Amino acid sequence: MQIRLTMTGTMKKFLSTDRIDLVLKENATLSDLYDELANVAENKTPSAIWNREKKRFRGPVIVRSGPDILKDVNTCLHDGQEIEFKRFLIGG
Repeated sequence: MQIRLTMTGTMKKFLSTDRIDLVLKENATLSDLYDELANVAENKTPSAIWNREKKRFRGPVIVRSGPDILKDVNTCLHDGQEIEFKRFLIGG
């Protein structure tokens, strides 16, 4: 199945792109998406925002699909789904 990832805010800067299209197995979950994203973008992603060991983003990253925020890595995805990654900077 096809999943389109959209990077907004600083995520676009860190990944040097605003969109990544992935092909995942049927009945894939958010965890499967992270695994495939690691295969595709890990070498391009700074360790400051990507934990290579856990294959997950570091820090506050919001994962959205439409009006929903995706938190559970066991969330099932569907063909044609568009998912947005947005990273927030915290500090002062």
